Amino acid sequence: VEYFKLNKADFKDFFTTGFVLPTIVLIFGTGVLYFFKTDLKNSYHFPSSFALIIPLVAFFTFCNEVFVTLIRSNDEPKIYLKMALLRLTIEASLSIVLVVNFALRWKGRVTGMLSASVILFFAAIFYFKKKGYLFGRIRAKYIKEELIYAFPIIILQAASFCLFSSDKFFL
Repeated sequence: VEYFKLNKADFKDFFTTGFVLPTIVLIFGTGVLYFFKTDLKNSYHFPSSFALIIPLVAFFTFCNEVFVTLIRSNDEPKIYLKMALLRLTIEASLSIVLVVNFALRWKGRVTGMLSASVILFFAAIFYFKKKGYLFGRIRAKYIKEELIYAFPIIILQAASFCLFSSDKFFL
């Protein structure tokens, strides 16, 4: 909505500020998972490498969604097609090779996902820079708006998780 509502300079600030909270969540999430990695491994057989993999995948997924949204907003279907095919090709081919040929199972699948995400992240950075969306000012006003908008969604997601997933932990 802000892409169409704000002028170019304000959108640049909004866009740059929009990466503050996901970056904080990436750092905080990595720290929390790293701190509890031994407990998670002992209780749930949670691989230690997930302490880094999960926050990275979440951050790269966020970046990819922003990238795809801006491509659609700019009405650039050819770029959208190229990026979708690039992601699919890298992720699928690398996953198949690592899982089938090298029997890496979940590690091969995760490697394919991460590899495609990293490559698309750099493509997104290049695209954002080219379009002039990066390196605006970080504004507290936009962070406050994001938090006000996100707070009910966070509560809903936490409640949904507790309601629908907690029985799996007890079992």
